[in-house]
Amino acid sequence: MQAKALEYAVYNELGDLDIIFADGQRVRQVLFNLISNAVKFSEKGSIEIIVGRQARDDNKLGIRFEIRDTGIGLDDQAIENLFKPFSQADKSTTRKFGGTGLGLAICKKIVELHGGEIGVQSQPGEGSTFWFHFAAEEGNVENLVEIIDAGDDELAEKLTQIEKPLRILVAEDNHINQKVIEALLLGSIKCSIDFVGNGLEAVQQVQAQKYDVVLMDVQMPEMDGPTATRKIRALSDKETANIPIIALTANAMKGDRETYLAAGMSDYVTKPIDPRILFGAILRSTDNPSLSTHPSVPSVLQQEPRIQGAYVTAELQNLVSEFDKLIETDNQKSDS
Repeated sequence: MQAKALEYAVYNELGDLDIIFADGQRVRQVLFNLISNAVKFSEKGSIEIIVGRQARDDNKLGIRFEIRDTGIGLDDQAIENLFKPFSQADKSTTRKFGGTGLGLAICKKIVELHGGEIGVQSQPGEGSTFWFHFAAEEGNVENLVEIIDAGDDELAEKLTQIEKPLRILVAEDNHINQKVIEALLLGSIKCSIDFVGNGLEAVQQVQAQKYDVVLMDVQMPEMDGPTATRKIRALSDKETANIPIIALTANAMKGDRETYLAAGMSDYVTKPIDPRILFGAILRSTDNPSLSTHPSVPSVLQQEPRIQGAYVTAELQNLVSEFDKLIETDNQKSDS
């Protein structure tokens, strides 16, 4: 079967607003579900993602996403049932493309839990525009540390039990992410931090300086995180080769965690970074096993919205990099 030739673009209409506070993990879940469907139901043409502001009646910041595709489109009857569990446009669509299952119904529930709405505008044969908006708050880097300080007394107590300052290398090419990680770490644990901008520099830096742990972004220029990890694991100096390496990534697709662990990474933390998860991974990786456990995470439909920092520019850059992977995955499914 011929591979899809889809063009894609991401447009940021938020102006200079770059850090917002919302439940970033759940927002990304909704966004990727809608993007995956756009890829699935579009054989050719383009997909556009637009993020902007949404007017609200309360004092919250409204964030709106639109996902526009040139796919098969939907009629009025299909739209009426689309956000109900196990809905599908018609039987012929199911045979050709597969079902949407619970995906859109869960998206609707998540969006409503976060003070928003979801919907679609479409015509058969003319593509679709799915949209959703949610409540957020405008933020800055300093707010992230305030949230950590106020958010988890048990975690804060564990972090104070680290006896010696940790020397941490952060491999991250995005300047905003560097500032956020620095604020999180320096505001919470005893440590010193060095930054490098790509995987090649990370391989060189761990040979020049001893570190307790490396925080490694997955997608970077020059050399990506998994490749850099494999090169570090192959070094002749066994102490350096066995340094703990924690993946930092916006990739949340099925199988990503296994891919990074197979590359030799020690642990895996998704962006936007949940401080509890990040510090739990650091504690586990630095000979503090008694101090660290992953926090339990309830079902998404039972979970109250969590306030997290979402870094808009970095998130949209990661989103662009994910398109090729989504299209490749869809092509593989079509060929099987």
